This record gives sequence, structure tokens and C-alpha cells, in this order.
Amino acid sequence: MINSKLTELIKALPSSTIKKFNNYIQNHFSQQHTQVYQLWSLLRTAYPNFDPTKTDKNKIYTKVFKDINYNENRLAKIMTELFVILEDFIVFQQVKEDKIRRNLHLMNFYQKNQLDRIFYPTLKETEKLLVQEKESGRKYASYYEIEILKLMIEQTYEHRNLEFQDVYDALQTFAMGEAIRWINLEETGSRNQLILPNPNNLFYNIHYRLASLKDNLNHQSISETYNYLQDFLQYVEEEESREIINIFLSHAIRWVNQSNGSYQILIDIYDLAIRQHIFIHNNNTIFLATYKNYITCCLKMKQIEQAAHFLETYKNFLPKEVRDDAYHFNKAQILFEKGAFDQVQTILNTIKSTDIFYKINQRRLFIKTFYELLQQDGKYFDIYQSYCVAFKKFIYTDEKIPEYLRDANKSFLKILQKIENLDTQSTTKQHKILKELNETPSVAERDWLKDKIAFRMEEE
Repeated sequence: MINSKLTELIKALPSSTIKKFNNYIQNHFSQQHTQVYQLWSLLRTAYPNFDPTKTDKNKIYTKVFKDINYNENRLAKIMTELFVILEDFIVFQQVKEDKIRRNLHLMNFYQKNQLDRIFYPTLKETEKLLVQEKESGRKYASYYEIEILKLMIEQTYEHRNLEFQDVYDALQTFAMGEAIRWINLEETGSRNQLILPNPNNLFYNIHYRLASLKDNLNHQSISETYNYLQDFLQYVEEEESREIINIFLSHAIRWVNQSNGSYQILIDIYDLAIRQHIFIHNNNTIFLATYKNYITCCLKMKQIEQAAHFLETYKNFLPKEVRDDAYHFNKAQILFEKGAFDQVQTILNTIKSTDIFYKINQRRLFIKTFYELLQQDGKYFDIYQSYCVAFKKFIYTDEKIPEYLRDANKSFLKILQKIENLDTQSTTKQHKILKELNETPSVAERDWLKDKIAFRMEEE
């Protein structure tokens, strides 16, 4: 008699499910998997009691394989195939009958493939279903999953000013409710009092290290975290790894800006993501800001050829709608560092980006370009001045500009104007402007401005 986990599973199914599965396997497997289907047909006739006379191994083997020479391994193989098919069907049925869980699976797929037009109607439907759902831990776990998916789809287009409060609120609502639930259950019969766990796993340890950087940000802590991630990031799931890299980058950028640290660490972090195969997202794209930041870091470190190589290697991974503008702007940046200012003008004039960050950078690069040309030929004075005036109006009046960027670019214009009016014979004024630049907390193009002051000092 066949007595296995396959028969145990079949016995546990209600007759309604047996009927549905019979239709399913008949429609999908009766032609290509004839022996598996024959095995199912024989076992179905024995359901639910599985009379030994109907489930004798030798009899079943002969009917399925038309062979009198019994082979245990051969029979075991098709039993395993049938078991897997049945398991898949059970999962399918469970998801189909659970509309909320079904929608969460679909939303996860839509998010990964940037199917926004389908994602948001499904989101709206799921939120309505959850409102009608009775109170349970599962209900609030679903809210948490929804908030994560909403944030991830927003992150596809904009990851500079994301709002995490809704995700955190949903997590705390779920976690705190479940924690109290289990404390209450402990009162009903547990022999031991529940105590707060002390997590000791790789996922927790990585995030603990990242959280520690908030109050302990220095060269040593950055280096130690980088080395730790280099050793262990390979064991973390792909999307979680990207998230960890982004968190680490935000800390490293803050350290570079606050302590005038080396931009090389940022290049190293990006290169770590490339080596771990998490630099390119599942939808075969990279973030617009990532493309620009990597090139900017290379240029800061005077690694112009590496920047040019990256520019060409990853341009086709940019979203199509911004690809040309992003490529041309960053190419203009590289040409600027090479001193090819005429080519910079030509390329910048082709860019029509609507991204506020690129619009700011494009206009500022125009100003830098005409400043450099003005040092070579006075005929550029009027056009340089007109770009400065237009940029000032843009920075002061455009409501889309975040305040921190507005302040940084105001400071840029203010100090650049002082450099422009600087008398090369006035050493005191030169040092005064340099001191102001160093003491101003937020200034766009700080390093370039320092170079211009240094150049004026050398002219003395």
C-alpha cells in the first residue's frame, strides 16, 4: 500500500478541493505529464479512505508504467512530481481565496516592474479591503507591507526627500500590538516570563552598525563599517542590500561634507554595490542621482577617465525619459574638468530637464563655464552677468527648490560675486573671503570656489 506524505496530503483535502484539483491537473498536466496524471487518477479513486486493495504499490506501478518489473525509484519520482504540483495548487488556492494577500503579491510585482497605472488602483482596492477587515495582527502586518511598497515605488522616481514616518508608524502599530498580545498570552499558561530579546544576527548587526554612525561619525567608523559590509553584505537579500548601501552612503556623504573627508570613500561604496551586483535595480535601471553622484565623486578626485568610463558604461541603465539629458549634463561636467569650455556650452544648450536638481546644476555649470571663459576673454562679461542675474532670480523665487539647496546656492552666488570683485592686490580681502567660505556651513561648489580664490592669490 502507498503510504506517504503524498497520501497524507490528499487525505487532508476536502472533497471540494479534490474536485478543483482534478480539473486543474486534467487541464494542465494530462498531456505532457501522462504518468503523473495517471497516478493522480488512481489515487483519486481511492480517496478518502485509501483502501489497501486500491493503493497496492505493485498494482499502481503496473497501471501507470505498463511494466511488471517493479521499480521503487521510478514510482517515487512521479509521486514527488505529483506532490509538488499539488502543493503549488494549494498555494494558488490559498492566495486566490485571500484577496488582501493576493493584492499584496500583485502590488509587489507591479512595484518591481514600475507598473504604476496598475499599482495604484490595486493599492486603493486593498486599502478599502483592510478597512473592512476585522481587527488582527495580520491586518496591521498588511498595512506595514503596503506602506513599504508605497515608499519603494516613490523611491523609483525620487529618493532625496522621501517621507518614512508612515512606514515607521505602521511598523510600530503592528509590532507593539503583537508584543502586548504575546505578553498577555504569557499570563495564560507559559512557565517562563517573557524577556526582551537581544538580537544576534547579521541583519541586526549591520543595521546596528549603521545606526551607530549617527552619533559616531569619523574616518575610523566609516572605514570599519565599509570593511564589515565588504565581508558580509553578500549574505543579505538583494533589495535589503541596496537599502543598506543607500543608508551607508547617506552617512558617508554627511561625513565628507562635515569633515572635508575624501570623496574616495563614496566611490568605494558605489564600487562595492557594483561588485555585489546590486548597483543596477531589478527593472534594469539606476537612479538619476546615483549616475550623477558617481561621476561627481570621480571628478572631485581628479579621476576624469574613470568618470568618462562610467558615463558611457551606465548611460543605457538610466530611465529612458531622462537618459539623454542626464548623459549630456554629466558629459558636460567631464568636459568642464578637461577645460573644453566651448563644448560644455554646446552640450548644456541641448538639455531640457525638468528635474529641479538638474536644472540647478545645469544653470550653475553655465555660470562656472562663462566665468572661466571670462578669465580668458573679456567679451564674455555680459553673458556671464546675465546668467548670474537669471540664476539668482531662479534660486530666490522658484518654490520647488528645497530650502537647503536654496541656501547653498545663495551662498555660492554671494561668494562668487566677492571673488569676481576681488582686487588681486588685497591679500587681506582674499583671506577674508576664504575665511567666510570655510565658515559658511552650506555652499554649493565649495572646492571650485576655493580654487578660484587660490588662483587670485597666485596672481598677486
